[in-house]
Amino acid sequence: MVILEVFSKNIVISYKSTFVSKATLLALTFGVVTVVLPFVIAYKSKGFWIKRDVFYEQPDIKFRGEYIFFASTNNLSKPVITCSTLPPYEQTLEFLDTCSTIKIREIDENFDNKVDEFNLNLQINLPEETQLTSVNLVVPLEYKLHICPVHMQAAIIFQMFLPLALSHYMIFGDVITMQTSPLFCHKRKINNFYNYSIISNGNDINSYKLDAIIKEYSRRNISTTLTNVYTSFALGKTRKFNMDLKIRYPEDNIYYRPGFWQIMKWAWVQYLAIYNG
Repeated sequence: MVILEVFSKNIVISYKSTFVSKATLLALTFGVVTVVLPFVIAYKSKGFWIKRDVFYEQPDIKFRGEYIFFASTNNLSKPVITCSTLPPYEQTLEFLDTCSTIKIREIDENFDNKVDEFNLNLQINLPEETQLTSVNLVVPLEYKLHICPVHMQAAIIFQMFLPLALSHYMIFGDVITMQTSPLFCHKRKINNFYNYSIISNGNDINSYKLDAIIKEYSRRNISTTLTNVYTSFALGKTRKFNMDLKIRYPEDNIYYRPGFWQIMKWAWVQYLAIYNG
């Protein structure tokens, strides 16, 4: 036989006491403990106030039309080769420029108006019986983020020693964002603190030196660097040296400081989870 519950009633029992009494003090103490204890447990277990969060976005990166190529050689009569599109290099170091061809290509593979791959081909004419012993390449870039608005000037920086005589050198890699601290994020305010060229536009030639550029760039709180780097080369003594750079711009993870309401949202969720538990 099936038995159904057709009626039920809760019995409520109320206890009353004067304001100044042991019962009131005990009830007040347990009430405060019930509210405060979940907060203390959530706070002491770390992570109550969220300090940073992360979002994923493919940066909008564009070539600025500038580059610096610096190489050392084993030729004592011409120990250095320097090529650049910057006026100070063209004016003062033109006699060291032996770069005959530079080709640039930016590829948007999925037609989303963001560059997915950057290709650079550089051809250098070498004096007879000359071998490159090291190469340094700096390519300034324009860098933008849209989820957390950022507009800055970044760079691809590549350095390598060449112990052997090479005729062709290829570099493959990805550009990622490096941060020493989270970004301050405001959807209606663009962070343009580093929106200036990594290469000084002053008249001081010392500011155009490679070590000065790298030193200044390394001090930034946010910058770009090459990762997942692979190289390929062809051996041979030749009068022409070809350097190919094939770089991808993948989706990146960016750290930022959450706003007030996001902090309160996660704190409230943790508090209620412990309070109701």
